Amino acid sequence: MTEGAAGEGRLTRRDWWALLSLSLGSFAVVAAEFVPVGILPELSEELRVSVGTAGLCVLVPGLVAGVSAPPLVAWLASWDRRHLVLALGLLLLASSLIAALTTSFPVLLAARALVGLSLGGFWAVVPSLGFRMAPPGSGPVATSVILAGISVGTVVGLPAGQYLGEEFGWRAAFWATASLALVSLVVQSALVPHVEPVTSLRFRDLAGVLRSRLARVGYAATVLVVTGQFAASTFVSPFLMGPGELDSSALTGLLTAYGVCGFVGTLVAGRLLGRHPVSTTVTAMACLALAIGVLPVVARWNGAVAAAMAFWGLLWGVMPLCLQTWIIRAWPQAPEAASAVLVSVLQVSIAGGALVGGVAVDHLGLAVDFTVGAALVLAGAAYTSASSRGTGVGG
Repeated sequence: MTEGAAGEGRLTRRDWWALLSLSLGSFAVVAAEFVPVGILPELSEELRVSVGTAGLCVLVPGLVAGVSAPPLVAWLASWDRRHLVLALGLLLLASSLIAALTTSFPVLLAARALVGLSLGGFWAVVPSLGFRMAPPGSGPVATSVILAGISVGTVVGLPAGQYLGEEFGWRAAFWATASLALVSLVVQSALVPHVEPVTSLRFRDLAGVLRSRLARVGYAATVLVVTGQFAASTFVSPFLMGPGELDSSALTGLLTAYGVCGFVGTLVAGRLLGRHPVSTTVTAMACLALAIGVLPVVARWNGAVAAAMAFWGLLWGVMPLCLQTWIIRAWPQAPEAASAVLVSVLQVSIAGGALVGGVAVDHLGLAVDFTVGAALVLAGAAYTSASSRGTGVGG
């Protein structure tokens, strides 16, 4: 199975195992990126830095990923994709081992930068392998399997890191991500097939992606939707513990339900996108805006909040696959170049969303922040709908 697996239009058992091994890799990458969120107090105390400074452990991987994804794809264009996936897995393993062993905060930040390199390379290359490894017509389903690891990592990674940090110390969380990276590496070495690069990429090929009007629409929509999503989601915990007076256990339950529904959304999206890519994407964006915007309205009714959170998780689970599929279809001649640019746009938008949300919360309040986030996502839906007319994209 190298290019399109036998071509009968259906995923074989071997295809499924290979895709699941890549999904395990996406789980490992997400867990490694966000595990410091739950252990910042313990980490900052032992390494003698402020909690704010310790927060750089969360910020650095995203920034490095955003900057490094395009050049990594260009520099490593000639690599067999199996070898590249395994190399990125080794980098992830090394970063977690260094983080678990170090007693120096600067060394820890260097280890987190390695996570960013692995993160940038992984998200630039691996999602497009769903289209490369699957038979014609099965690309969205295959990619949804790979991306499902994101939701699993969200559900398991944060609470598991927090639990390990409280019970066994913050280093245990990094030992856990190292173990996960090792298991992922072993499984992928057994199951991921050889996949040759489509073409040799150059830096000008990355800029060439922007010649596609459809790609430009996808990137602009990504900025609006992801900025709006993270303007709201960054502050969801203080918001939920405010008007409804939820305790920490109820909050954990809501966030877990959010992640589980996101996992379901990712799997469902694969089949819908194969038939109706544009209408699925626009509808998902509009419903995502509704889910975010309704929360301030129903904030005092815990049952309604739970339903809104589940709906939000379901819709956000759909969104990464919508954006990834849109971009790959917009520039099929160099899908990894298109994905690399998408990684950069995503990471900048995540940071921008947190910034927009912070300003809104400080000056206007939590409820208005969610309204701002919903408005940005809705603008993304309207822009995508209007701009896709006349592009020749069906569905």
